[in-house]
Amino acid sequence: MRTNSRTEDDEVLYRVTECINVLKSSHTSCDQKNRAAETLTSLVHFQNPLFKQHQQALFEINGIDVLISVACEIPQIRRMVFAAVGGSCFFHENISKAVASSKRLLSLIYQLITSESEPEVVQSGGLYVIQNSAANSWDVHPHLFHLIRPILEFYGKSSSPESRDRCMGVFLVLSYNPVSRPHLVEAGVINFFQHLISSEDYPNKVAPAIGIACLVGNDSGENVVDKSTNEVKSDDPNHPLLILKQGFTSYHLIKDIADALYQTLNGRAYRGSFFTPWKIMLGIMNLCDNTVLREYLISEGLFDLLKQALTAKEDPKLVQMSLRTLWKICA
Repeated sequence: MRTNSRTEDDEVLYRVTECINVLKSSHTSCDQKNRAAETLTSLVHFQNPLFKQHQQALFEINGIDVLISVACEIPQIRRMVFAAVGGSCFFHENISKAVASSKRLLSLIYQLITSESEPEVVQSGGLYVIQNSAANSWDVHPHLFHLIRPILEFYGKSSSPESRDRCMGVFLVLSYNPVSRPHLVEAGVINFFQHLISSEDYPNKVAPAIGIACLVGNDSGENVVDKSTNEVKSDDPNHPLLILKQGFTSYHLIKDIADALYQTLNGRAYRGSFFTPWKIMLGIMNLCDNTVLREYLISEGLFDLLKQALTAKEDPKLVQMSLRTLWKICA
């Protein structure tokens, strides 16, 4: 018996295709295109119950190419299109690769963040695209290295907390990848992280602390990276790059990092920010090279945290990073 009812997959494809058709049509107004981009953003956002299906449909009909073209050609709706592109990158490696491999899109974002006249909300949207694509595909990181210095300069000029957080997000995502390390170090990102740690105006010091941990581990700061061995050497009890003003030392940050890991392992935000557990564990693993910082971490319950992390069978990266951390502690 035939039925006229459409399947869920049919509905997903219909919704996404309708949005893309409006966006690429030469007969629709900017307002109509903007509403279509807004609808698409809600469809691919990770809080939508069917976001993965919508993302996959978008990928399969080559909707990303349409979004990139619209972003480049219609500045009036660029902000909302960036929201759709950035949202579609969440948990979708192939879309992230397509986005961050687009020379046309990266050239546009470079022009935006180096412009003195572009609205900052649009510039921030471009950074949202970079952050999400980099977070979901490490293969694309080399395509982004030329943006490191412009993003640093943009941070210095930005007056928007959201824009600054996205700059921070880009650098933190890149810092997890060893391939990105020399490019970040050369551009001065370690000094940038350290400035944030020392700044009284930057409240969430865990993020730059993890960034430093990923980039230099226990290094004293004099020889940031040993190019011949890719190792760090100092056993300084107070990591110079993790010292805060007003008497706060590495110990206070170690306590915060351990607390951030505890919160993320239990599915909670830390001071309003969400971290990925295995990425915090990566920073902790690097800090464990320093015997004194290792003792700080152990005193803050690192073994209990490792025990909990090692049971997270649904997160193999976290288990792997936890095993490497445990090996480093016991070696």
